[in-house]
Order: sequence, then structure tokens, then C-alpha cells
Amino acid sequence: MIVLPAIIPESIEDLETKLLMVKGLVRNVQIDICDGRLTPSVSWPFENEHGEIEEILAQQRGLPLWENFDFEFDLMVTNPEREYEKWIDAGATRLIFHYKATDTDKLKDLIQKTKDRGVEAGLALHLADPVETIADFIGLIDSVQFMGINRIGFQGEPFDEQVLAKVRKSKELYPDLIVSVDGGVNADTAPLLADAGVNRLVIGSAIFNTLDVQETVGYFKSLM
Repeated sequence: MIVLPAIIPESIEDLETKLLMVKGLVRNVQIDICDGRLTPSVSWPFENEHGEIEEILAQQRGLPLWENFDFEFDLMVTNPEREYEKWIDAGATRLIFHYKATDTDKLKDLIQKTKDRGVEAGLALHLADPVETIADFIGLIDSVQFMGINRIGFQGEPFDEQVLAKVRKSKELYPDLIVSVDGGVNADTAPLLADAGVNRLVIGSAIFNTLDVQETVGYFKSLM
């Protein structure tokens, strides 16, 4: 099991600030990209973008602290086919695609194209999406990410315990599939998720809103 701090960046400066908070504590970080359509929230680069993406894609600059982290991008966007190559070119090691962001056949094609570029691909399922949805993507995805909250794109949302049953069922059906949970992960819920068999804890406010980030990350790592 690994710990992934989750960042919903307000700007590239905000992204750098939060990365500095976990520098040296983790290697993997998840960056949430919110377009204001799939989720009501809007994040950089859809908000407070001042040409940084164009500079990154033109290799005039890199993502902040790129040498210190492996970045995965959670694409909380509609029509991710318009966005995914941008984040591969920016240096993603993994992209997360949301099940209902586009139609299933197009989503499968995007996942395959992502893997053809040497980048891992994960499928994000919301609380209303049945575990059986995974069957259509087995053999194609590298991981599944269950959302542990009802309102995605926001941090500090209440945890919904029905995700525990989803994790257990997915582990019964697909024991070798890497399972992440994103949303509502904190000091109280993380042990429950660990017991359910989660491989990856995606954690936002419980890390970045704490007084001692190093101690907090250490606690979550101790659950391994």
C-alpha cells in the first residue's frame, strides 16, 4: 500500500507550495484536473492559467519539482480525449479516467492510447457505479480508483462507507488489480480501507490541512 497526496491546484504556484510540503516524504502525487463540467469545482489549468501549460508542453519549463515526484493526473473532465495527451506530454506516469466522462468505447480507446505511450491508465468509479463495471476494462486498465465521497472535486468531503464493500468485492473478483480510494481518506477511515485491501490511499485535506505534514504522512505509511 502506498500513500498519494492529492492536490487540487488553484494555480501553478499553489501546486508548487503543496508539493514542497510533501517533498522528500513521498514519491507519488496525484494532481486533480477539474474542468467545472464533470465536477462543479474548477482547478488549474482551467482556472488561474497564465500560459504555463503551453510553456510546459513547449519544454520551456517543467512541472514544479518534476525531478522529485512521479505525477499521476486524475482527469475530472468531460471528453478527456481532448486533454489526455497534454498530460502525457507534461510528464504523467499515470492517468485516471472517470467512467462516465465519455462513452465506453471511446474510453477504452483512450486507455489503450495512453498505455501505448508508456503511461499507466486507471479507471475511476463513482459511488453509483457498480463494481461489475470493471469487467469491461479488465486486461486494459492498470488500476481502479473508487471515489469514497459523493461530491467529487472537493476535499474534506464526508466519507461514504459503502466504498468499503466495493473494495472488498473488487478484491474478490480481481485479486491482482491495484485498488485506490480517493475521497474522505483520513486518520479514522484509512485503517478501515487498509483492512478492506486497498493498495493506494489518495489523501488530500487530511495531509495538507494538518499542522505536521511529516508526522501525518508517517502515520498513513505506518498502516502499510
